[in-house]
Amino acid sequence: MAREHPKLVTVEARTTRRRAPVYLDIMRNASGETIAPPFAVRWKPRAPVSMPLDWDEVSPRLDPVLFNIKTAERRMRAKSPWSSFFGHRQTLPRV
Repeated sequence: MAREHPKLVTVEARTTRRRAPVYLDIMRNASGETIAPPFAVRWKPRAPVSMPLDWDEVSPRLDPVLFNIKTAERRMRAKSPWSSFFGHRQTLPRV
């Protein structure tokens, strides 16, 4: 993904060397690895909260600071962008 879309995706672990907005953590792509689940408070200034987003909310102007411990409850009560997730089932062919 990073090779095909270098302006969008990076696998560079060092934040100071990243040029693309989306970091693909290839070290977390294994059984038993952990990630920040939706609505988890992060250990950072202003207590940001990981949030599921709808694609129309994602833009270069997206400010993660807006999703924080003070705004999380309102967001959780709103319709989740994942509400139709299980309505889009897919079948993977045998390899």
